[in-house]
Amino acid sequence: MKERFSERKGLTKKKIEIIKNTLDLQMKNRLWNAFMQTIWPHFKTYGLTNMFKQFFRNLWDNFFKSPIDTIPERHDHILSIFRDIFLGDTEFYVIFDFIEYLVRNYLNNNIKNNFKDACNQILKEELSAYRIVGDSIMELTSEQEIETIDYALEVSPDYVKKHLNTAIDLMKKKTVDGYRNSIKESISAVEAICRKITNKPKIELSRALKLIDKKINFHPAFKSGLEKMYAYTSDEDGIRHSLMGNPNLNIDDAKFMLVICSAFVNYLQGKVNSEGS
Repeated sequence: MKERFSERKGLTKKKIEIIKNTLDLQMKNRLWNAFMQTIWPHFKTYGLTNMFKQFFRNLWDNFFKSPIDTIPERHDHILSIFRDIFLGDTEFYVIFDFIEYLVRNYLNNNIKNNFKDACNQILKEELSAYRIVGDSIMELTSEQEIETIDYALEVSPDYVKKHLNTAIDLMKKKTVDGYRNSIKESISAVEAICRKITNKPKIELSRALKLIDKKINFHPAFKSGLEKMYAYTSDEDGIRHSLMGNPNLNIDDAKFMLVICSAFVNYLQGKVNSEGS
């Protein structure tokens, strides 16, 4: 988004700091506008069908934890409830919870993806520290990280996506156990794609890499990096042993492993598709 005249002339302040743990009024307004321009028109057209009635029962039960006989019958009353979530005196995490629920559960994939893309564009332009990655909202530090993880979630088989999505969810717990288990899930995603490539469902990563290497000829540094990463998480000096009681694991450790494992998954799939049979 181009600078405004007032920003260029220094008459108004331009945002320069990444915004964490909050949503300012501009972001709330724009996220609401994204909802109004993507999901709401679709709902207004199809909202009285039985399929949507079940969606709202699930929403009232699973998200609001409210009696389903309190679901309004009129569209404008439902819209008012949604508006209060975005624009009322609401904590930022409640808005993010609601956005996540829509991204995970809305009935039309195209509409859902349009909403996700619109939200991510707004979060980027408004210098938010958060993005929707897969079907979860994460705190990330660079667009490259987001693209790497998102691409892995887009192109990978379901059994790989499951590990990556679980790694994201565990990281959001913000506990040492959560970070530890997130790291395990990230490396399990690499393991899973290697087992698929070798067609050996129980093979260890180090052995799988040797077989894949014969097929696509890894760069030695890449192969060494994969093996060292696996050793970090599996041998007696790794995550399952000496790090099991390490109180210093933090989100940076889990985030690094998620990003690097997503990159490895993307690389392996790309190499096999371009060079393998």
